[in-house]
Amino acid sequence: MGNESTGADNNAMDSKRRPYFGMTGKRLNVWITIACTTAMTLFGYDQGVFGGIIVTPDFLNTMGNPNPTLQGTIVSLYDIGCFLSGSITWRFPIAFQLVFSFILLSTAPWLPESPRWLLAHDHYEEGLQVLAALEGNGATTKDDIIIDHAEEILAAARSQKAAAQSWSNILRGGGSNGMIQRLLLGAGTQWMQQLAGINVTSY
Repeated sequence: MGNESTGADNNAMDSKRRPYFGMTGKRLNVWITIACTTAMTLFGYDQGVFGGIIVTPDFLNTMGNPNPTLQGTIVSLYDIGCFLSGSITWRFPIAFQLVFSFILLSTAPWLPESPRWLLAHDHYEEGLQVLAALEGNGATTKDDIIIDHAEEILAAARSQKAAAQSWSNILRGGGSNGMIQRLLLGAGTQWMQQLAGINVTSY
């Protein structure tokens, strides 16, 4: 009886020690997908909600008819005033985003680190452990498929590091990969987006 009890205790302790609540493979990937999708949904929800709320008379009256500067501050703070007296038509949509926050708080803190980040920062064993957990089906850090995945990630990280350019080199137009053109293209696209006035319809 004593040995059986000790064995049961050890199994319980091992279960508690297992990372990600013992989830691997498909279940762990679903958990990660839920967290990532929720984060992006929250971002989009915030944008959509405030695009319609901050122009309603009830919201503006409750907030004291703020000037454009203060209105921008309110938008940046998002949750301000959602539990104050006012119409449910705008308080509920703001407060509802807490649902997404609760989902993130119940998933994100226990998610595995990015295996790519771990491997690229010399945490090789930890990276292998995460890859094995994501693979599932009893995979271990010694399996060929896990080691192959790790080597592919490391090769990509080394290639990216070798091709990296410093800011000074980019601004001087150095290198043969057109970095200054890419920088100007990205910055120019954002600049033209603001000049087009799209934020007027969003905010």
